[in-house]
Amino acid sequence: MAQTDKKQNVSDTSKPVYPMNFWYYKGVALYKLKKYEESITCFNEALTENSEHYLAWRGKGKALRKQKKYEEAAQCFDKAIKLKPTHTVDLKRWKDACIFSACYHKGNTLCEQEKYEEAISCFDEASRLKPYMMHTMENCKFRAWYRKGEALFSQEKYEEANTCFNEAITLRPESYNSWFVKASVLVLLERYHESYACADEAKRINPERFNKFLEDDLDELRAFNMV
Repeated sequence: MAQTDKKQNVSDTSKPVYPMNFWYYKGVALYKLKKYEESITCFNEALTENSEHYLAWRGKGKALRKQKKYEEAAQCFDKAIKLKPTHTVDLKRWKDACIFSACYHKGNTLCEQEKYEEAISCFDEASRLKPYMMHTMENCKFRAWYRKGEALFSQEKYEEANTCFNEAITLRPESYNSWFVKASVLVLLERYHESYACADEAKRINPERFNKFLEDDLDELRAFNMV
């Protein structure tokens, strides 16, 4: 019986098709090994072959951020945000996933530069999207709300920060960090009973970590002869 040689049609799958690129995958491997300079070299090679390779731009941005080269990293994320992935059935949702990732990482980069207003705009954009083929939508939105809350906290905008942590907790009720930081925010807002309840919740979720924090805090006070 004669066999029919049939190529897979992209429309046969709902999964995005990544462009096969040796340099990109090598760059990812080196990034995972924390060899950031070498990974950047690989991402550059990938971009030489395909200057519109969204994933290579994002990978290069992440590696630059690890090297604290924030301006260059932000430029890479901007480039990634502008590019439109192709060869996928559900283009809109996949594009949103790409934009979410680039916005989220750009927001983190801006926070590390203490450019909180710009970072908040990035997290706002990320929280409005519906990511696909990354993590669950709830997980992605949780990360955006939590990081926005941290940025607002750094600006001493405690009421707005508290709203963000509430959103994060709604999406992930078992997040120790969200309850713990919310407790700190409520202290600064002088809402002590609510703060105590949040601290209690954080302790329930991770008693070992909570108790370690208390021990470290007491050690610091003892060093200044305050207890």
